[in-house]
Amino acid sequence: MQSCGSPKRVADGRWIATDDTYNSFINGKLELFVYQSQWTIFKGYTIIAYSNSFGLHPLSIKSNEWTFIGVCSHEFRFFMTPNTCETAYTMDELGFDYFMRRSSSTIIWWIDPNTDEVQHSGAKYKNGKVGKRYCNICNRAYSANNFKSQHFRNLHTFTGTDIENTSDLYCVLLQYDV
Repeated sequence: MQSCGSPKRVADGRWIATDDTYNSFINGKLELFVYQSQWTIFKGYTIIAYSNSFGLHPLSIKSNEWTFIGVCSHEFRFFMTPNTCETAYTMDELGFDYFMRRSSSTIIWWIDPNTDEVQHSGAKYKNGKVGKRYCNICNRAYSANNFKSQHFRNLHTFTGTDIENTSDLYCVLLQYDV
């Protein structure tokens, strides 16, 4: 995982997962981890940035959801380098909510956790396969063609009056792009 756009490039660079839960990463002397839904970047014992996003993984946190201590503006974000079907990412590496919260025209090769098949996120056929994207609410892959405009809007647009569970809340937050 890579990052760029931090003030004075203090948090730019390559981040490496420190365990197999993908809840903690290091970048040189910096550490990034999540605690009670808050992602925090530390340098030693000092907090340099945090995000109160509902993103489940650093890759699904938007730039405007990061706050750098003492800095008003930045373009900080995490991203994955382009890959191939031979170097497909796991959903743990991408974050299970990656396709629900990110919009990208860059094709990502990823491994479907339900079938262990390599998929790509493109909307068109590539290598004889239609592209797919993973829905972390349904816990399955769907066609990438019109994923958000059809699958998300048809199944995950909250129309109720009361939020009864965390799935309802998640759909509301996604609906308003919070």
